[in-house]
Amino acid sequence: MTDSLQAELTLTLDGAGAWLVRQVAHLAEHDLLPVLHTHEAVEYRSAYGSFHIRARGNDLRVRVESGDIGGLEVLQETISHYLTTHDPELARTMVWRGDAHEQTLPANFREMRVTARRLASPWMVRLTLQGRDMAPFAERGLHIRLLVPPRDRTPVWPRRAPSGAVVFPDGDDALAVRVYTIRAIRPQSGEIDVNVVRHAGGAVSDWAEQAEPGAPVGVIGPGGGYFPAADGLLIGGDETALPAIARILEALPEGAGAHAIIGVRHADARMDIAAPAGATVEWVVGDDAALCRRMAAASLPEGSDPAVWFAGEAETARHLRSVFRSRSGLPARQVSCAGYWRRDGTQ
Repeated sequence: MTDSLQAELTLTLDGAGAWLVRQVAHLAEHDLLPVLHTHEAVEYRSAYGSFHIRARGNDLRVRVESGDIGGLEVLQETISHYLTTHDPELARTMVWRGDAHEQTLPANFREMRVTARRLASPWMVRLTLQGRDMAPFAERGLHIRLLVPPRDRTPVWPRRAPSGAVVFPDGDDALAVRVYTIRAIRPQSGEIDVNVVRHAGGAVSDWAEQAEPGAPVGVIGPGGGYFPAADGLLIGGDETALPAIARILEALPEGAGAHAIIGVRHADARMDIAAPAGATVEWVVGDDAALCRRMAAASLPEGSDPAVWFAGEAETARHLRSVFRSRSGLPARQVSCAGYWRRDGTQ
C-alpha cells in the first residue's frame, strides 16, 4: 500500500544526536533495523508505515507516514513514548502537525464484549471477544493491549493526546492494561480469541476467570510481533508465547522446515498444535533455565533461508539473541528474540 497520510514533529531537544543514537541501539535490541542510516538521520519501515528522524544540533525533526490513520497513530505513539521517556516535560508541549485526530479515542481502539470463556488447558483460559471492524487484525501484528475496566464501573477509555501519546484514566477509573497475543481471528464474525495464563492475583487473569458473556473490555491493536517467513525456522518460547507459536506454525506453508521448542512448567500444560508437514514440536517441562539450555543447544532446521524466533522471559530472550547472533552467523534481521515478561515483574 502506498503511504498517503503524514504527520510531522519538530522539537528543540538537548543532545538530539545522542538521543537518536540511543534509540537506534534500542530498536536494534528489538530486532528493528533502519533502512537508511547516516550520521544525522535514520529511516525505518514497518507494517504500520515508515518514520524518518533527523537530528542536527539540538533540532529534532520526525516524519511518519502510513496508509491509514490507525497505522499513523501507532507510529506517533511510539515516537512520543521514546521522547517523553527521555524528557517527561515534552508531553506538555509536543504537538504533531498533519494528518492526525484531535483528542478522541485512538483509531486502533475497539470496545469489545466477551462472548465465551473456556479452559484451553488446565493452565490457560481462552476468551472469545467480539467487536466491530476486525479486518485489520488479520493483516498485521500478533499482539493487542487488553484494557480491563474496574468491576461495577462504567468504563472510561483512553484518549489520544496532541503529543501522540495514549492517555489512560487513573484513580477509580484506572484500567488494567496487559499485552496479549491474538490466538485466532474470525473477521467475518468480528471475533478474536485470547489465551490468558491462569495465576491467582493477576489483575487480568483474575478477571478472565470470572468474565461473563457481555462483559466489556477494551482492545488496542493489533501491534507488535510478526510472522517469520523462512525455510529452516527454529521457534522457541514459554507458555506466554504459546498462542504466537501456534499461529506461526499454522501460517507456515506445507513443507517449510521448522522446529518449535516450547517450555512449560507442568506436563499437563502441553496443548495440541496444528503443525504443517515438515514442522515438528518439542516440549520442555521445567523452568526458564531448562528452556534456555535446550534452545541454546538446538540446531537450525535445514533450509535455504534459516531464521530464529523466540519469545519469553526478557533476560532469557536477551541471552538467546546473543547466542544465536554470534553462533549462527545469521544477520540480525533473521534472529528475533522478544521479551514478553520480566522475572522481576516490571513488564
